Amino acid sequence: MIDPLDPMEVWNPLFSGVIAVSGTLDTGKTSFALNVVDKDGHTCPPDQMFVVDDDVKTKSMVESWLPPERYVDMIHETHKIGELGLWKWADALVNRIPDNTRLLIFDTWPRMNIAFHAAVVSEQTAYRQEYAMMAIMKSGQLWQEADRLEAVLLDRFLAKVPCVVLTSHMQDYRMKTQGGSVVVPGKLVPAFRKSVMQKSRMRVQFVHSPTGSKYPVGLMQKRLSDVRVNAVGRRETMEITPRRMPICNWDEILAFWKNPVELRADISLETTPEYFPNVDESHMMNGTLPYDQIMAWQAMAEQLPTGEEDTPTSGDKASVKDRVLALRADNKNAFQIAAVEGIGLSVPEIQAIFKEDDGG
Repeated sequence: MIDPLDPMEVWNPLFSGVIAVSGTLDTGKTSFALNVVDKDGHTCPPDQMFVVDDDVKTKSMVESWLPPERYVDMIHETHKIGELGLWKWADALVNRIPDNTRLLIFDTWPRMNIAFHAAVVSEQTAYRQEYAMMAIMKSGQLWQEADRLEAVLLDRFLAKVPCVVLTSHMQDYRMKTQGGSVVVPGKLVPAFRKSVMQKSRMRVQFVHSPTGSKYPVGLMQKRLSDVRVNAVGRRETMEITPRRMPICNWDEILAFWKNPVELRADISLETTPEYFPNVDESHMMNGTLPYDQIMAWQAMAEQLPTGEEDTPTSGDKASVKDRVLALRADNKNAFQIAAVEGIGLSVPEIQAIFKEDDGG
């Protein structure tokens, strides 16, 4: 058991790898990053941490207890160096991390995205020998190489530090169109790019707790898993956490680590209301539904029958069909129409009416 007051003790995180933490404002992303625990529930000693601050407020949270040499003010050091300079700064940052560092925190990470792209654009043939002739295809290839460069830097961090925590705010979701892209109203996604999404050991998105708890709800976009030996002596990958954690803090994660959700006798855990994502949260995790469709699904859920359904007459069906077609003529889609009071049809049923009206 580590003595957090003994500088000679080596702290080992509960699990190694990259932890990606995103969420809306005031959900505790920085606090979560600073309080990573080991298997005994101890947080990392200050003299074994390294904090890179691109979020201003982090300095006020750590200045009273974190040694100055363990803190980097990224905003102050990089505000005049440009995108390419930012990459050179990050490249040199690896060598500034003390050898005994056990926890690296990058709060926040997304500004690095432009640095990787700038590095690739400045030396294109160093990262890829041949590019497509078409500009739009070449642009995509440059971003692919930027993602690979991001993965390389993360790998270099992990070569020195067993646990790396990256935080991110949310950004508008942009839907690609033929003319470029448009912002989807009301839809927010983490500002991480592909490499962080793919290479992270755990990726969690925080939302405010509906119960008013100071701890956020944790939506596990990439659930924590671990390779363990099962009851018959065979190695298998086990899911440690549920997809939704009603209270997401390190005490809860440690409890799941010791008693994984996959091994619990009560397999109903994830199907109880507090552990099952609602429509809004499912959309946040899966990134599939824009705001208007979320509202439609919510309205449909509220109108689900609780007993016997009334069988509509042929006249009622004709009337509903006329209303559906009238709403369609008013540029409403199937999801929006399904949410209209009195329609009482599912989205597939409405789409079938569309198809019939089109002569399909």
